[in-house]
Parts: sequence; structure tokens; C-alpha cells
Amino acid sequence: MPFVSFLISMIVSQSVSPVDVSSFEWPVDDISITEHFEGLYSVEASGYFSSTESGILLPERTVMLPVPVTGDVSVSVVPDGVRSLGSLPPVAMSAFRDRVETFVEAPVSSLPSTWGGVIERGTFRRAGYVSVRLNPVIVRDNELLAAGSLRILLEHDRNSSAEVVRGHEGAIMEAVFGTDQVWREAPGRAAESPFWGKPWARIEVDT
Repeated sequence: MPFVSFLISMIVSQSVSPVDVSSFEWPVDDISITEHFEGLYSVEASGYFSSTESGILLPERTVMLPVPVTGDVSVSVVPDGVRSLGSLPPVAMSAFRDRVETFVEAPVSSLPSTWGGVIERGTFRRAGYVSVRLNPVIVRDNELLAAGSLRILLEHDRNSSAEVVRGHEGAIMEAVFGTDQVWREAPGRAAESPFWGKPWARIEVDT
């Protein structure tokens, strides 16, 4: 992901605290406000995308970060370099009428007022993760605010250590999480299938 600046730093040493704190940072570059459709405006930022879920044309992105499979996890999204983009213009929102996409003004109540938060927590290929939404542009007191960068601070109990995943699995972890160091739950399905965790092939037959 060339547009992502991925930074992991351990802030608290193991001898000081029973809690690990990790910091992940994404820059916010090239913010632009454009008249999108008949007096409605969109806001764009490099590396971020308009929300496909709400249809609101403000930049956001979702990232998946590795965390321990069990135990408490605390997530904070912290902005750096906050600046004003001016008064809130009418923001465009995608809508469909008679199966044809059009644009309407997004209600102010539907616009983001926080810099992000947790969407879900789960496991991917036995690796624990949190999915976090980032909003580099938000609305407060009828004003558009933009961050120069967004940091995600993760706190979790130091009850287990991350492991480096090698080979093909490691490449998958790197693609999904940006790192091959993850926390994984132990394999629990070896007894269910002789193929679990082993090379296998699917062969098509005509009978």
C-alpha cells in the first residue's frame, strides 16, 4: 500500500508497565473541496475514500491492526496538525431514485464528528485484529476540520507475545495488517480433518 505510512513503535518498556502501547500513523495529504453536483460538495484526501456504506462524499478509510486474540484492548484515534477548512458547505451524499444514482445534501447529523473508532474485533486466519475507521475530515460547530495525520493508539494487556509468521501465511499477514508479527490462536481443528494445516489440492472429476 504505497499511500500508507505504516509506523509501529513500542512506547512503554516491558519493565515499566504490564500494558503494551503501540502507535500506528497515517498521513493526510492533498485535501481538496470540490463542487461535486449542483451546489453540493465533496471532500477528498489522498489515500482515503468516500464512504461506500453511507454514500457521504467525505474521506475515510478502514484499517485492520493485529491485537491479541483474547484480553482487553483499548483503541484511540488521535489527530495531529488539526486545521480548519472553513464553514461547512452542503456535502454531497449518494442516493438512488428509480435505480439511478443521484446526489442529495447529507444531513448534518450523519456527518462524522469524531476522528474514528473501532468497527469490529475478530480473527483472520487465527490472527487477532481490530478493524478501525479513520475520518481525516470531521464536522464540529458547523465547521470542517482536517487532521494533518491520524494516529491509532492500541493498549492491551501483556499476556502473550506476537509471533512472526513465515512463508505464504506471513505474506498474507503483511498484505492485510502491514506486518507479519501477529497474535494467533492455537490450531483447534486438526482432529476434524487430516488436511487441516497441510498442503492439499482440489481435483475436478466428471463422474
